[in-house]
Amino acid sequence: MGFFDDDDFGFGGIGDLFRKLAEGGADFEEYSVGPDGKKRIVRRSKRTGFGKSFLDQIETKDKTYFLFDFSGKKGVVAEVTDELVINDYGEQVSTGKKALQIKEGGQVLSEYSLPKNLRKKNFESEFTNGILEVSFRK
Repeated sequence: MGFFDDDDFGFGGIGDLFRKLAEGGADFEEYSVGPDGKKRIVRRSKRTGFGKSFLDQIETKDKTYFLFDFSGKKGVVAEVTDELVINDYGEQVSTGKKALQIKEGGQVLSEYSLPKNLRKKNFESEFTNGILEVSFRK
């Protein structure tokens, strides 16, 4: 076992940490205060965020486009859902925001919090040759 594999920090060693950071897989927490005054915690992993699959966000006068690379995947679909977080009590609660979930066969591949200025009800998505294009009207 080398120096970078020692587990002095309680998370699998420095080598494991560097591998996670290089892969975009480091976990992180976001804190917010809900309308009830209680602190809410969002625990995410970059692997479930846009991460490496996100290619670009393009703005036009009428639309916002999100482009993703899901090469090697089949049947990728996008849907708009309520953004959910886990609070201090272990309960799933809504933040009042909407999120774009990208799924393959019922498994969530990616999730992204959407800006408020988009019309979330009538979005369009197209998955062709491993590229997912999702467009929202402003």
